[in-house]
Amino acid sequence: MAIGMPSSRPPGIAGIHPTAILAPGARVHASVRIGEYCQVGPEVSIGPETEIRAHTVIEGRVSIGARNILGSSCVIGGRPQDRSDDGQNSSVFLGDDNRLGRGVTVNRGTLKGGGITTIGSRNRLQMGSHVAHDCSVGDDCELGEHCMLAGHIRMETGSKIDSMCGVHHWVTIGVHSRIRGGTRVNMDVPPFMILGGYRAEVLGVHRERLSLLGVRDAVIADLDDCVSLLWRRGLPKPDAIEKILRVYGGVAEVQTLVAFLQASDRGLLGRALERRPPPVKAG
Repeated sequence: MAIGMPSSRPPGIAGIHPTAILAPGARVHASVRIGEYCQVGPEVSIGPETEIRAHTVIEGRVSIGARNILGSSCVIGGRPQDRSDDGQNSSVFLGDDNRLGRGVTVNRGTLKGGGITTIGSRNRLQMGSHVAHDCSVGDDCELGEHCMLAGHIRMETGSKIDSMCGVHHWVTIGVHSRIRGGTRVNMDVPPFMILGGYRAEVLGVHRERLSLLGVRDAVIADLDDCVSLLWRRGLPKPDAIEKILRVYGGVAEVQTLVAFLQASDRGLLGRALERRPPPVKAG
C-alpha cells in the first residue's frame, strides 16, 4: 500500500490512521483507535475503547478486551520461540484495562502448553518487557522495563517484577509478591514476599503491598515470623513448616504461603509447574 492511501477497514470505524493495515476478517470495535503503520491480522479481535499506537503488529489468533493501551512498536501474537512449534494455531488472550509500554512482545502459546498465552486485566507491562509462550499473567500485575518471562510462567494476582529481571521457564510467582530489579529467578517466588539479590533470596514480607490491601498488622507480623523460621534460622524446611502450622495454622495468609511452598517442593528444582521426573527403578 502506498503511504497516505486509505487502509482496508471495517465499515464505520473512523479512528484508524490511513497508513494502518487491517486484514480482511479482523474484528475491531467501532471505538478502537489504531495509529500509524500498525498491522492487524485476520484472526484478531479488539474490544471497545482500546488504543493501538504506531508501528504495533498484532498477528495470529489474538483476542484483546476493552480499554487497553498498546504502546508503539509492540508485537502481540508472534510465533512462540520454542522448538516444538511448527505453526500450530495457538493464541493470545489479553483482558481489559491493561497498559503495555513501547516494544512489549507477547508470544502465542504452544500445543504442549495448552495452546494459549493469557494476560488478565489491569496489568502494567513496561517498555521492552517480554511474555513468552504459554505464560499466564493474572490481574493487577506489573512487569518493569526489559523484564523477560520465559515459557510456561505463571504470575499470580498482584505480583510485581521490577526492571531488568529474567525469570526461568516453569516458575510460579506467588500472589502479591515482588521481585527486585536485576534479579535472576530460577525457582518459585513465595506469595507475599520480596525476592532479590544475586542469589534470589527472600528478603522479607512485602509489607507495603499487604498494607494497601488492608491486611492487619498482626497478620503481617505473623508472616514476619514465618520468614524467620523458614529462611533465617537454618531449620530444615519440614521442621519449620510443622512449627508454622502449629503456631499460625489458623491464619489464611500463612496457609496460602505453606501450601505454595509444599507445591513447589513437589516440583522439579523448586518449580511447582514443572513435574518431577519419575524415580529410577532399581535393577
